[in-house]
Amino acid sequence: MKVLTALCALAAPGLCVLAAPGAALAADEVGHWYFTPQIGGISVDNDRPLQDKDWLYGLAIGKHVNQGLSIELNLNGSRINGAPAGSPNLSLYGAGLNLLGVMNRDGNVNPYITVGMGAVQNDRSPGRNATDFMTEAGLGMFMKTWQSSDGSRSFAL
Repeated sequence: MKVLTALCALAAPGLCVLAAPGAALAADEVGHWYFTPQIGGISVDNDRPLQDKDWLYGLAIGKHVNQGLSIELNLNGSRINGAPAGSPNLSLYGAGLNLLGVMNRDGNVNPYITVGMGAVQNDRSPGRNATDFMTEAGLGMFMKTWQSSDGSRSFAL
């Protein structure tokens, strides 16, 4: 269960995200889509014969619905190697639908609160796979770092 909790906490967008909103000005972002590649880490409890830490990769696709709300599909996964070598690995793959309550949409820094739910696939090699319900909650922010001169594209962390 600690693994699922860690995955859910790390899967929350904004902990370590790069976002590329397709909008000119912050106020004009409403109605636009964005793409968010993610990279982070996952730490498992010591009760499992697994390596303590590993990488978590993900991708989110979202839309700024209105001035205060964005919605996104968040996909992520990690393959945690067995320890000692030769022990079974554990692969965790998650998919969640998240709502982001965005504040200060007109500014260059847009903090948000996110909640979501979805499923996580536990692939324990060999065999014995399971799919479990998961919830997500987190805090984050979009920070615009670049905008094209015509205002058609921007890059945000």
